[in-house]
Amino acid sequence: MARCGDVLVLYDATAARQPKARMFVCLDPEQGWCARIVTRQPRRHPVMMDPRDHPFLGHHSYIETGMPVEFLDDELESSRSVGRISASVAHRIVEAWQRSEVVPPRARDAVIARVRSEFKIA
Repeated sequence: MARCGDVLVLYDATAARQPKARMFVCLDPEQGWCARIVTRQPRRHPVMMDPRDHPFLGHHSYIETGMPVEFLDDELESSRSVGRISASVAHRIVEAWQRSEVVPPRARDAVIARVRSEFKIA
C-alpha cells in the first residue's frame, strides 16, 4: 500500500496535454489523493524537488499544489513506487498547501495533517 510521501508512477488520464504515465507524490492514500510532479514550474506555490535529494529524478522538478489528483485504491495498489520525498520537501508541501487556494477546500486540512503526521512536522 502506498504511504504519504511515496513517489509513484501512475497513469495520468487527467493531464491537459497528453495522458500518460507520470510521477505523483502520494498525499493521502486513504483518500487516494496525490500531487502531480511536473517539469515546468507552476505559477502558484510550486514545491521544487532537487535531483540530488531525489535520485529517481533526471532534473529539477516541481510538485503542483492546491488540487489533488484522485486515484482509486486499485490504481494506488498497482502503482510502482520510485522513492520518497525528502523531509525538506514535506515541509515545503505543508507551507505551500497552507498558502494555496485548495480545491476541494476540505482537502487542505486533510493533506496538511497527513503530511505533518507522516513526517513528524510540528
